[in-house]
Amino acid sequence: MTWEGPGFVDAHAHLLRAATGVPAPFGDPGDREAVAAWHHRVSERWSTPMDEEDPPVVVDDRLRGSLERVLDRARAAGLVEITEAGLHDWGVLEALLAL
Repeated sequence: MTWEGPGFVDAHAHLLRAATGVPAPFGDPGDREAVAAWHHRVSERWSTPMDEEDPPVVVDDRLRGSLERVLDRARAAGLVEITEAGLHDWGVLEALLAL
C-alpha cells in the first residue's frame, strides 16, 4: 500500500473500541485499503478522525464483560499498556475504572 499526501498511515488495533461494539468507520480494520481511503476522505475535509461522530456507548454488563475479555486477550498477547485515543465517550473510561 502506498500513501500519497500529508501525514502518515499507521496501523493500530483499536482494542477498546472493538470491545465496546462501536463499529470502525472504515469497515474491516484489516482492510488496509479501506482504512487508508477513510483517512484520505477525512483529510480532504480538513478534519481529523477525532472530529468524526461516534454513536453513544451503552455502559452495561455487556460492555464490562467485553472490556474484561479484550483486556485478558491483550494480556495474553503480552501487551502491558493500552491507550485508546479514538473513543469519544466517557462511559468507556467509567466502565474501565469500575473494573
